[in-house]
Amino acid sequence: NDPNGLIYYNGQYHVFFQHNPYDTKWGPMHWGHVVSDDLTNWKYLTIALTPGDEFDKNGCFSGSAIVYDGKLWLMYTGFIENQGGESIRQIQCLAESDDGITFKKHGTVIGTELLPEGYAPEDFRDPKIWRHNDCFWCIVAAKRKGGRGRILMYKSKDLFKWEFVGDLFGVDSAGAMIECPDYNEEAGY
Repeated sequence: NDPNGLIYYNGQYHVFFQHNPYDTKWGPMHWGHVVSDDLTNWKYLTIALTPGDEFDKNGCFSGSAIVYDGKLWLMYTGFIENQGGESIRQIQCLAESDDGITFKKHGTVIGTELLPEGYAPEDFRDPKIWRHNDCFWCIVAAKRKGGRGRILMYKSKDLFKWEFVGDLFGVDSAGAMIECPDYNEEAGY
């Protein structure tokens, strides 16, 4: 589910997706990976991201991809279940690849310490990243404690050190949670 990180890199179209390789039900999410030369015929590659590190030990949730400095970068949500409920943590993590197939994880780059006060660390996911005017920008789905879905914005000069910019709309959405927000610079939304 959740196709994400759709990008053109090294002469191929890449699509990543949440994937549980152990069952047909939702479980410890990995990032599956397919590529195409023509957007019609697709080839499955090895799993791009596997949970298991301290920052994503219970799952690698959705995110996005960007090409920068000749490398393919993935920003994704690391899921830490702990005891469930409010002890769950969702944090934004970074991985890079020189070949578009194997990825090196760099760990947490937007952690719960960058959440504004009053936001729920168990509902903080699905980063969408892009570059504009020599700066990286990222929107992340979030929720205020006791509230409904919101979208938070962050910025960075180097993909590793991020700062909070603001809550894009400043009010709760109509939905319980916003999933997989996106941004299209050409359309302006």
